[in-house]
Amino acid sequence: MEYWWVNHKQTFDQELNFGYLWSPKTNKNGSRNQFYVNMTIIREGDIVFSYSDGVIKAIGFITARGTESTRPDEFGDIGEQWNREGWIVRVDWQLLENPFSPKEYIERIRNLLPSKYSPIRTNGDGNQGCYLASISDNLAEELLSISVNKESVQNFVEEKKIEKKENDEIDRIRTSNLPTTEKKQLITARRGQGVFRENLKNVESECRLTHVNNEKLLIASHIKPWRDSTDTEKLDGNNGLLLSPHIDKLFDSGYITFTNDGHIHRASEQVDLVMEKWGLDPKMNIGKFTSDQERYLEYHRKHIFTGN
Repeated sequence: MEYWWVNHKQTFDQELNFGYLWSPKTNKNGSRNQFYVNMTIIREGDIVFSYSDGVIKAIGFITARGTESTRPDEFGDIGEQWNREGWIVRVDWQLLENPFSPKEYIERIRNLLPSKYSPIRTNGDGNQGCYLASISDNLAEELLSISVNKESVQNFVEEKKIEKKENDEIDRIRTSNLPTTEKKQLITARRGQGVFRENLKNVESECRLTHVNNEKLLIASHIKPWRDSTDTEKLDGNNGLLLSPHIDKLFDSGYITFTNDGHIHRASEQVDLVMEKWGLDPKMNIGKFTSDQERYLEYHRKHIFTGN
């Protein structure tokens, strides 16, 4: 994953509202422009910081690599300053709850700015010639730390990474040489349905925390996430738990996990408070697991649980 910084100038509203970046291929005189060349380098899964009017206002997750595209009609008269032929990059944007001015923090970020092709100058003013600039991991981390809603931004980025990984896995299955029926089984297992759910019902009969046993009210949740599992593990009933929806949210997000002998590990005291409001004892024991479930739980504790 790479990090980028885009200076929208006059097209912030259009690019944010329609979910993209757009640039011409060259300068007006036909000369090469590295900031436009970067539109062909940026890749799906990269992160971009949105800068406009002297303020970083949003963060974006790149959903597709750049492709050729004529200048967007919504640019209107603004676009007349650029050549018609250009590049477009699709982006999922999230506006920051608390936009901030990099110039106010220039002492913290000055030494992290690119020595060449920097998006802003060393005095904190914007670089008028810049559109899309590559920035270092260190600068990106500093920008995230400056943002007062860092956790929200990081959650957005993490969710997009997971979404991409799941979509890549679906594409792999769909383009594989597996029989059509098996492809369908593997894909439906992603949402806890089909063969996986039936296999899980042979292992679990209720939510271990709430003791709800109405199947229609329970989610068939993978212990080792579907996206990380092999094709065999995706359908293995031992790789699952039947959970009430609110418990599934805690488990799937890594806020809770379980020991092999049934004790609950919580990521923070806030989780304890939430569970208590739900009428659940955070220190309850939910019972032992099978040896196969233990193997999957080890993965969950190591890779998914956020309290490590």
